Amino acid sequence: MTYSRPYYPEPYRDPYGVGFGLSIEHSSSQPPCRQRTIVAVMFSAVDEEARFLNGAGLVVPAKFNLDTLAPLLRRHAMRQEFSRVFGEGQFAFKPAELKALESSGRLKSWVVHWLPEPAGYLDDADTWAGYVEADQAAERKAFANNHDAVAELRQRRADVTPWYADRAAYDAALIKQLEERRAELDAWRRDELAKAAQIAAWLRGTAGDPPLLALMKGAA
Repeated sequence: MTYSRPYYPEPYRDPYGVGFGLSIEHSSSQPPCRQRTIVAVMFSAVDEEARFLNGAGLVVPAKFNLDTLAPLLRRHAMRQEFSRVFGEGQFAFKPAELKALESSGRLKSWVVHWLPEPAGYLDDADTWAGYVEADQAAERKAFANNHDAVAELRQRRADVTPWYADRAAYDAALIKQLEERRAELDAWRRDELAKAAQIAAWLRGTAGDPPLLALMKGAA
């Protein structure tokens, strides 16, 4: 009995719904998560197999469509490496598999396509500081615009009370809003980094290990 290969209209699919995505697909102004961002695709047309590498050097699980994956790589790959594979973790090639690829000569059919990497990741301190600074500047501008809109409305309608009677009150309200926004962003980042750590442990295959064993593996 023969089985037809499932058809995926997308170049790849995240089978676990963890949120993996190609680096070229990231459109948010927020820095991307290193663990969820795919920066390289290892592909063999001979074996009809592909492996996807994240920004931390771990292989992530993904289903793929041979017919749409190759054109995408031709459009977006920055460089290629031939007859090589990379990556670590439970979804990477096991030593025996890699040895079999080498001894059979099938490794020669593999090509690594490197995609453009983001300017920075969520866990990069400098990248995060730059993002927060830009966000705070946008908050200041929005606050000033809202204040000016109310001031203009007050001029047209005498019954509209101004937000702030003096500059000190204006500055105090602005500082409060900026601090609340920064706290919101920091809380979001802490939550995302905690999720990223869980994803990393799962990709490495250490998610179910006792804490001490997981720590020893991480240090190895």
